[in-house]
This record gives sequence, C-alpha cells and structure tokens, in this order.
Amino acid sequence: MIRSSCLNNTARDKEGTLKSVHLRLPIFVLVASIFVLADPGLVLAGTAEQTPKKRDSHSILADGVDCFCNNDYASAEEKFNEYMKLEPADPVGIYRVVLNLYVWLRQKQKVDDPKIVDDSSYRELLRLIQDGYLKAEVQKRRGKEVAFHLSIQASLDSLRALFEHGKGDSTGAASFKKAVEEAIETDKLGSPYGTYLLGQMHYRIGERVAYQRWALDFTAHLRFQRNKGIEMIFSVPSKVRSDFACEVWSSIFQIVAKEDKNDLKKYLTPEVIRGLQEFVIKYPNNKDVQDYSLYDKLPRKR
Repeated sequence: MIRSSCLNNTARDKEGTLKSVHLRLPIFVLVASIFVLADPGLVLAGTAEQTPKKRDSHSILADGVDCFCNNDYASAEEKFNEYMKLEPADPVGIYRVVLNLYVWLRQKQKVDDPKIVDDSSYRELLRLIQDGYLKAEVQKRRGKEVAFHLSIQASLDSLRALFEHGKGDSTGAASFKKAVEEAIETDKLGSPYGTYLLGQMHYRIGERVAYQRWALDFTAHLRFQRNKGIEMIFSVPSKVRSDFACEVWSSIFQIVAKEDKNDLKKYLTPEVIRGLQEFVIKYPNNKDVQDYSLYDKLPRKR
C-alpha cells in the first residue's frame, strides 16, 4: 500500500522532511485529473439502500475527498487508505490514493510529471495502479456502472503515464495513448465522465507536453479546441457523482477565474454561480480559491 513511506522516499525537501503543500488540481481530473460533479441524489454504490458498513465507508471516502480539495493531503491519504480496506473491491479507493499522491508530489516538486526517486516505491505504485485497473475491469464485466469504471481506467492510465514520464520511463506515451482511447470510448457511451475528460483535453491541449499531444493527435483524430473544452466541462456538473464534485467545480472555477466573463456569459447560469459560491465557501484552503479570490470575481445574482 502506498502510504507516507512512499512520500518519504520521493518528496523530501532539503531538510529531509515532507511539508504540507497546496494544489492546483491536475489536468484530468482525469484524470482524471478524472471526473465529476454532483447530483446529491446519486449513491456511490449505485444502490438506494446501504448497510451501516457501506454508509460508514462512504462517509470516510467523502471526508477524504473534502480533505483533498482543501489541500490536506496527509489526512486525505489516511481516509483513502482506510476506505480501501473497507471496500477492497472498489477501484475508486486506489484511484483516490494515487491521485492524492500525484497532486501532492506535483506541487512539492513543482513539475507536471513528478518523479518517484526510489525504484521500489515506483514499482509498488505501478502495481497499485494496475490493481485498481483490474478491479475496475471486474466491475465492468459484472455490468456495474460500466462507463464510470471505464473512466476510472482512463484516469489510472493517465496517472500511470504521468508517473512513468516523470521517472523517465519510455512507456509513458503508450499509457497516455491508452487513456485517450478509453476517454473517447467513455464519451461514446454517453457518460458525463468521458465528456469531462475530453473537455479537459480540449481546454488544456496547449499545456500538454509533446508526448501527450502526440497521443491525442494520433488517437483521437480530433481538432482540439479550447472553446469546445469549456462547453463540455460546463455541461457536466449536474450529471456526475458527488464524491467527484470538487474536481469538476475546481475546473470550472479555474476557467471562470482565467477567462473573459463576457465569453462565459451563456455558461454562468444561476445554478453554476451558486455551485461556484458553494465551492469557495466549502474549500477555503484550496489553492485556486486563494489564488483567484473568486469572492470578488464571481458574478452576482441580480
């Protein structure tokens, strides 16, 4: 299991200690930077009734996501590892552990593709990612939320590519190409998770490094357009699961903070404005909130 031992081997500062860091959420989320936004009525397990154990485990997951979105990565790591123990068949726990590690190291090392210096920890991380991928495959074969679990696979492949590239591993390009293929397939299934992933690809294409642009061009045969990405990202907030909500809202938050408000006028519905205001209130320690001071920049309802 990837815990602080991995971080201790990979993200030490000059004094040999790991300090808490802030985050600018990754481009996927996918993978995920991977996905989502929230309809509070949706239940994580996809069922209306839950056992006490289920309710407890999902509460732990939700707490971990809140810590993650508030940049408390150490607490998030503890919650996600606890969730993995309670729900060993659910690949979401692994995805969360890996994503949390990625953004923590990314901010610490100030690079897009962080490097796992210790070879043993690097191999352990790749094994964990593969384990999550296989768990998602089992859920798909059982017919459980097929599109959602395909999006988890896309996110894990994207994270795998980022860590491989950071390590200098030449397989990073192949992993990212696979992630693109899976994101496209998820979108074809009509999933908001696929729409969100492709929206991120459209919007952030100019920020991609060469091997990622190659994979996108080679795989998708699409004309990636920034405005198209904005449209796709703004289309998903009411369609995705609540445990991924902060990632989608964070992406929308960043777009609103960076883009000309006149260009976004048609997207800034009362529902979106309300969602952004709630994001600012709920996650005051989020780096994007601190950077952009959206309290002052949000349009006010008349």
